[in-house]
Amino acid sequence: MIATASPFRPLKNGGCPPFDRELVETPISYIANPVFEIWFRDSKVLRTELLVDDTSFHEDSGIDDPSATTLSKMVRHRILTEPEERSLFLSMNYAKYLAERLRSSILSACGKVGQHDELAALIHRANVIRNLILQVNLRLVVSEANMFVSRFVEFDDLVSEGALLLARVIDLFDVSRGYRFSTYAIRALKNRFVRIQTQERSKRAGLVSAANADAEEIEDDRTLPPQLITELRSVHETLNKLLDSLPARDREIVTMRFGFDGVDRGLSFHKIGRRLGLSKERVRQLYHRIVMELHESLSHLVEPENTGHVSALKAITTNDPNL
Repeated sequence: MIATASPFRPLKNGGCPPFDRELVETPISYIANPVFEIWFRDSKVLRTELLVDDTSFHEDSGIDDPSATTLSKMVRHRILTEPEERSLFLSMNYAKYLAERLRSSILSACGKVGQHDELAALIHRANVIRNLILQVNLRLVVSEANMFVSRFVEFDDLVSEGALLLARVIDLFDVSRGYRFSTYAIRALKNRFVRIQTQERSKRAGLVSAANADAEEIEDDRTLPPQLITELRSVHETLNKLLDSLPARDREIVTMRFGFDGVDRGLSFHKIGRRLGLSKERVRQLYHRIVMELHESLSHLVEPENTGHVSALKAITTNDPNL
């Protein structure tokens, strides 16, 4: 059998043994407490304070029921007493405190054989306690989510967002402030759910407004039919004589409406108004007046070669769907 060296055995050249660089170089944040220094001087505390029996926090009934719903499993833990809650938060942060001290030691002096495993174990233990606190308090998320369910936001979305927030709140809670975790968590959940509901309501309102605007433009602000655009282009030369006599804005309105500005189809009143800085209704009024003036001008075009064009132009302007 080929013997292999321990990964944490000191190297012969005096260098550092190989280790998980990400684990050692990532700072570990925790909520400090004066009692940690006292515990650290008592080696027995390292064993007694970090050994948490998570099964003692389960409800007595329905835990092993295979028919239990996901929601019922989320709230299967009983409510913690104040001493239990304090013990869990102190234990979690003490494990992080020990892990940060050990991490700093490893960084400064490479660490002794086995210290990297000890660091990983402390971080794991802190996460185990953190997850237990999360599970015990998920009932807070469910309770608050039920109060904010509406047609704007669904229950599952609130629970999902609330669980993520609860995990972050656990890392920030300081038991030395003297109030229960539920007070701190409920306030954070309410603020987040109000914000979510407000955002969703605004988003829905924006979508409805946009849909109504689109429907209005389609129903009440149609462009000229394609066949009329084709006929207009066939008599473009004749029409130009009339357009030259119009004021600049009037000429621009007709040009965009008739599709003479390079677009495949004439523009709607809404789009013309946006280009000119006018309301849709104002463009409609101006266009109606211009068409009436064009009809009057067409009656004076008596040249024989224009007779067919005049009839076509009258038919086209008369058949505009918005007049």
